[in-house]
Amino acid sequence: MAGEATATVTFSTRSVHEELRGPTGARLWRPGYLACLVEKHLPTWVVTPIGFAAAEEPGRLVVVSRGATDRPAVSDLVVLMAGLFGGSDRLRDLAMREGLFYQAGQAWWAAPSIKLPTWSDNEDDEELDVGPVLASDELFREAATIVAERCRVTVMAYPRSLIAAEDSVTWLRGIGVDVDEFGLVTLGSEEQRRSER
Repeated sequence: MAGEATATVTFSTRSVHEELRGPTGARLWRPGYLACLVEKHLPTWVVTPIGFAAAEEPGRLVVVSRGATDRPAVSDLVVLMAGLFGGSDRLRDLAMREGLFYQAGQAWWAAPSIKLPTWSDNEDDEELDVGPVLASDELFREAATIVAERCRVTVMAYPRSLIAAEDSVTWLRGIGVDVDEFGLVTLGSEEQRRSER
């Protein structure tokens, strides 16, 4: 089950007063959740509360992106974060109806394909061949609206990451999400020298 971590995505509360603090152009940044993409036979997100959400429940979530829709793997994070950042009654109802609703204490979230299936040597593979439960387009649209209104996102991905391959940053911006993108530059490269001038 070993995999390679190829990207991190941070979700933060979006403030209407982002530009009121710090030097001109500075933006208020209050990280809440960090998602690390681990690429193996299926892309897996390991999501942990950090910063302003550090003591929140749930302590850690694992979400497997099944790739069974035309949306990129990062769309599963959009669905998850919509609930963790307050959600809506409509999102809650849709998540319950679709079997994607989870709760821990006061926190609740919708999570498609929350974990990998388990296999046992004693079980028939055909019995386990059940398709993943994915968010409907209706649930996804509601989640995207919530995340666009309430969240800021940062993305850091290795060049060969699934995030880069699926052009996830452009896709997130296309659904209205405020995204800061950080790239990796090899130390001592020509690109680094140009950025230091």
